Amino acid sequence: MIWPFRPRRRADNWMLTFSGTRYWPASPRAEDIHIVDIAHHLSRICRYTGAVKVEHYSVAEHSVHVSHVVPPEHAFQGLMHDSPEYVLSDLNRPAKVDCPEYKRLEARNWVVIAE
Repeated sequence: MIWPFRPRRRADNWMLTFSGTRYWPASPRAEDIHIVDIAHHLSRICRYTGAVKVEHYSVAEHSVHVSHVVPPEHAFQGLMHDSPEYVLSDLNRPAKVDCPEYKRLEARNWVVIAE
């Protein structure tokens, strides 16, 4: 599936990932996505925007837990369900509801990651 709107890649609108790849979150390409980046970034992002009672509960740890509680045929989707957050960070649910542009970026990145 091709995303219907692909913004122009501005020269200054990219981020550097853990693997050293330049990544444009507003205009993602499948060839710029590396599983090592997803795993590394999500392991360092705290779930629930840090509002946890433990020292650190990462988005990666949460994703692993989800992959264990869904039916086995959905384990990979459970593992990857928050993968766009590797480049967008984790917003809390109230903020996501009030940020339609974030939701569009998240959907755009999810489609390309799933590709």
